[in-house]
Amino acid sequence: MSQSIKIKRFYFDKLVEERYRYEASILIGPRQVGKTTLLFDLKRRFESENQSVLYLNLENPLDFQKLPSDEASLIRFLMEYQVILIDELYYIENISRIFKIIVDTAKQNSPDGPYIKIYASGSSAIDIHTHLHESLAGRRLITQIFPLTFSEFQLAFPQKSNAVLLEDFLTYGGLPGLLSVPSTEKTRLLQEMLETYIQKDVKSLVREENIRAYNHLLVLLAQQQGQLISIHSLSKEIGLNSGTTEKYLSILEKTFVIYRLHSYAKNLANELKKSQKIYFYDLGIRNIILQNFQSASKRDDYGLVLESFVLTEMMSTRLPEVQIRFWRTRNQQEIDFIVVKNQIPHPIEVKKQYRNHLSNIKKTFTAFFTHYPEAPYGTIVSFKDNEISTLLEDRLRVCDFCEGHCHNLANS
Repeated sequence: MSQSIKIKRFYFDKLVEERYRYEASILIGPRQVGKTTLLFDLKRRFESENQSVLYLNLENPLDFQKLPSDEASLIRFLMEYQVILIDELYYIENISRIFKIIVDTAKQNSPDGPYIKIYASGSSAIDIHTHLHESLAGRRLITQIFPLTFSEFQLAFPQKSNAVLLEDFLTYGGLPGLLSVPSTEKTRLLQEMLETYIQKDVKSLVREENIRAYNHLLVLLAQQQGQLISIHSLSKEIGLNSGTTEKYLSILEKTFVIYRLHSYAKNLANELKKSQKIYFYDLGIRNIILQNFQSASKRDDYGLVLESFVLTEMMSTRLPEVQIRFWRTRNQQEIDFIVVKNQIPHPIEVKKQYRNHLSNIKKTFTAFFTHYPEAPYGTIVSFKDNEISTLLEDRLRVCDFCEGHCHNLANS
């Protein structure tokens, strides 16, 4: 039997600090990314400080039965505790009003803190929209939980080289539940996770007769990851109208299966201003959809896999005010990512090995700088050149991801 591997998520300290803010702290993100584990870690932390803590996983019938049936009694029950942790909040009817009453009452009774604190989780943005209404505006702090970052993954296997770890990460992804199982079990667990997602999160949102088309859409998106997509072409391929296809893409986005990357465009007439690309949040989920677990470095789409990996790393760590786009013109000039912070663009190009492409990269970056002179510099993310973070010239730097020199790309 494999020994369980436990690591500290980088979200943990932030969530602990939120204990002393009156707002309800809401954790959102897809299934299997560790929301329950984070809530349980918070439970242990606050119990060690002798605070009274209530933890409820509402998918567990035994926990759900602990809740009083009428709203007033439920509020009194919850407010007996200093810290309230609720996993899968949407099982409680009128949860938004209940949270509002607890938050407002606690703040009035303890205006200077420490407040009664609520932590709760949900598995999609749809949960937040459906169950946490406008009445809770200004009374909630939302943290999106992603699969493991590569830095977190490294913490679990300090004895292994970065190159070996990266190969495993690109193949099986960063879902925390896979850390402790052998490779032979990982594909089975990923298949179960995919089926659970379809059954629990999607079936109620997609018409029964369209489930086959929906699954077909998943495969097409996995095949076309990182490419320009056309809603019309996708609709024609799966046999649904464009409106339904757009709805299904929205479901996938709001349940954190895919991320839509939009184009960056301001100045040039030949920029593709309304284009979009789609990426899966986790490479393991993409690979189980494709049924392809060939070693990442031997795959024909290895460059795309590396590009997708860098995007997921940036998405996991970006600040709320940071946007990520891509840049492409009609004459085929393209840069993988444009990180926009305070309206200042930072172009980023991902290359397995950049040296053989350096001349073309420089031309593309020069074109971008010409039209966006406010961009301070551009970055080439490399994986095989053993370069430290360094300037190639005045406004172009290179960093080697495997050597740990690309820290915090999304916020730099």
